[in-house]
Amino acid sequence: MVKNVIKRVKLFTYDAKRYISVSEGQVTADDIVYKLTEKFAPKSIWELILSYLTKTATVYIGDPVYYTVPFNLLPQIKQTSNLKYSLDVFDCDDFSFLKKGYEEEKGYADGRNYAFGIIWVYSPTKVYGHALNFFIGEDFNLYFYEPQKDSYFSEVIDDWRLITAIV
Repeated sequence: MVKNVIKRVKLFTYDAKRYISVSEGQVTADDIVYKLTEKFAPKSIWELILSYLTKTATVYIGDPVYYTVPFNLLPQIKQTSNLKYSLDVFDCDDFSFLKKGYEEEKGYADGRNYAFGIIWVYSPTKVYGHALNFFIGEDFNLYFYEPQKDSYFSEVIDDWRLITAIV
């Protein structure tokens, strides 16, 4: 039942004859969705029922296979913490989009599509929303990347609920 809480939208297309192979250091789109589902699993039966009925979370997947993110790659991606926050002009969603763009630029140079995306979350008790980045590390765990501080962490803050993720 938890599997149905997060709606997955495949943005990639491939014919049935194409075999998706995974090399060492790669994860599939399904692996990424599973990691997000696991991290944001409802903590009570009521949360589960509400999540199932509203289907509030959606994960958009662009490719069938991604490379995990080596931890030593993160300092090589252009920094965003030196930029000034400006409400409604350059706020959290803008930071996360820019960081994703810088990561894509680095991935292009490396010839790899890294499992690094944008995620929107909200806290129902503290009544706030936030946009930041996430990635699958080389240890195959899910991490959050705060582009306003250029730092990463692994635990969900407050009582975050997943709204949308884009890979």
